[in-house]
Amino acid sequence: YLKVSRQYENTVSKYREVTAKQMEARLSENLEAERKGERFTLIEPPILPVEPAKPNRFGVVVIGFALALICGFGAVGLAEAMDKKVRGRRGIQQVLTAPPLAVIPYVYLDGEQSKGVSRKTVGAGMVATGLLCLVVLHFAYKPLDVLWYVIARKLGM
Repeated sequence: YLKVSRQYENTVSKYREVTAKQMEARLSENLEAERKGERFTLIEPPILPVEPAKPNRFGVVVIGFALALICGFGAVGLAEAMDKKVRGRRGIQQVLTAPPLAVIPYVYLDGEQSKGVSRKTVGAGMVATGLLCLVVLHFAYKPLDVLWYVIARKLGM
């Protein structure tokens, strides 16, 4: 009886080993069949570029020009905003909080016209130049939404 029971236990353990190996084989066969999309096949051979991809000289020039204009107008606007000079009737009213008693008008000489540019005109020119620079940047170098994401990615935002 002991001999038969040992033989039975050995046979059961071999049966379990064989079924475990058979399950592993089926599993690996399924994995191998599903990996068809993971294989790398070369569809078209690589082609040497005709022109260099970097640096984009035209884009660098456009961006440099736009940044120079923006910085120039920004410096002028900052200098104008930090100027503490009192000019005209409104300036005196702001400083003294009272209207002036008298105002001396500017007397134009022969051939002299009002050549001064108002602050509103300068501000409108700065805004128009900034918008023009953005439009040129968008069409000449890279779309603004793509450029925004590139800058945000480089800044880690």
